Amino acid sequence: PQSQPNLHAMQKLSDLLRTNGSFAESEEFRKKLRKTIGDVEPPQIMSLLRNARQLANIRNPMASKVAQQAVIMASAYGPKSIILAKAMHVQGGVLRDLGKTNQSLDVLNQSLKMTEDLLEPDDIPIARRLHEISLTLVKQGRNQQAAEALERAIPIGIKNKDMEELPRWYHNLATAYANLKQYDKAIAAENESARIIYETGASPDLKANVENNLGCIYMRTKNYPKSEAAFKRALAAREGGRSTNQLGTEDIWWNLAFTYREERKYKQSLDALHTGMDLLVKVNPNHPSVKLFENIIKQFESEQVRYAK
Repeated sequence: PQSQPNLHAMQKLSDLLRTNGSFAESEEFRKKLRKTIGDVEPPQIMSLLRNARQLANIRNPMASKVAQQAVIMASAYGPKSIILAKAMHVQGGVLRDLGKTNQSLDVLNQSLKMTEDLLEPDDIPIARRLHEISLTLVKQGRNQQAAEALERAIPIGIKNKDMEELPRWYHNLATAYANLKQYDKAIAAENESARIIYETGASPDLKANVENNLGCIYMRTKNYPKSEAAFKRALAAREGGRSTNQLGTEDIWWNLAFTYREERKYKQSLDALHTGMDLLVKVNPNHPSVKLFENIIKQFESEQVRYAK
């Protein structure tokens, strides 16, 4: 495989050409660099990492062993390589998803250190490492440190014009700020995420998640009209909120119902609860949240009668 020092030298030469105004030559070197890095990403290691992620998504403990196997194979490229750093990056996320946050943070910090030693401070892989670290820190309740990691990552993303990942980073920064009760900062970060999403046409699911999170933040600040509007935009992003293709839409209806309740709009609140429950029943009639919906509907019906009196 291409040695890591050679990759770093190619990056340096590309940057030097760009600094001197030789943009065409710089771009040629960047293309060659991207191809070379691609060539030294062995398909077997990449396949193991994808499998580890998929297993972690369903909380299968085998994910940890699969990720470790990928890391062992990546170690063949030397104690310091982008391939090993990437494998450890995925391994850290897998460990977090399996609830092993201390191990996750240790592995992710090693991956970050390795990447910082190999690349330049404003290279996008460094931002990705910081983002992954922030997710683990939020899981540990260390929201201030998570925010600081994302505050480092986002300027790198902006410099590299990474419009694909920036919305998620702003979205997660908003979550960290909201957990810290810094609601003005949270709203600003979530709005920036939404702005990029609408400009670039990002996925409907991400759009729904951002708008739902924004609605929850407005609820915490008791700005119910803006909360209601955000939840409605979240539902619109998911086919009007009536699609049964994905579990989770019922959560948005639930949130909207509680917003209506705070505004004393009980009819709309109950309609939202019934819609959310019906969607959930169609997806999984035995889901434990069905009973929760039923109990809240009874509670809101009782409140509606008392409020009418």
